[in-house]
Amino acid sequence: MQKAERIVSVINIAFGAFVIYLATEYPFESKMIPVLYSILYILLSAILFIGSFKKEKIDASKEMPETEDLFQVFKVSLVFLAYIASIPFVGFYVSTLLFMAFFMIVTKASKLRATLAISFSATALLFVFFEWALHIPTPRGVLF
Repeated sequence: MQKAERIVSVINIAFGAFVIYLATEYPFESKMIPVLYSILYILLSAILFIGSFKKEKIDASKEMPETEDLFQVFKVSLVFLAYIASIPFVGFYVSTLLFMAFFMIVTKASKLRATLAISFSATALLFVFFEWALHIPTPRGVLF
């Protein structure tokens, strides 16, 4: 596992450096965000690389995930795919509202009342942020 982490971290560092190289061709205003994100990406990859040298005891019983865990990942993946597929049909905000509610129900994150409150308030916050503050259009659907 440690060898794989080292390989992945070296590939990630090279990718981050490549993105910085590509971004140098753009004007300063355009290259600022890709360069900052690439620097953060390289730093996190370097942390992964350094952490791969730390010796840890591996418990053989923890190697294979439980069947319930795999089923949970499958359910969450289905909810996420349904969210992406529904955006063109019902719109970004309705899809986001439904996604957040179903995601929290599937993962049993909180009770139903809290789930609905969080879903509605987060979607309303996204609406205010994108539509009113930034004036960025979002995908429209049949409903909204």
